[in-house]
Amino acid sequence: MAGVAADIGPCGGGAKLATVTTGTDGSAVYNGAPGCYRVQISTPTGCALDSDAALEVNSVPGITPLAAFRFRCA
Repeated sequence: MAGVAADIGPCGGGAKLATVTTGTDGSAVYNGAPGCYRVQISTPTGCALDSDAALEVNSVPGITPLAAFRFRCA
């Protein structure tokens, strides 16, 4: 789904590091240093989320971390 905003922050809490928005392919990329990140999305109007609105991912060299969210929209 295009146009979904996701806030990126450290897993342990603290200030938001960035906001990314999904493109036409439904994905967004944050190029951060290795570490643990919390991905918090904003559910689009008219949709419901099938999971938690926030997921934690670990970024390590050589592996692309994924935070996958599924929506049900009217």
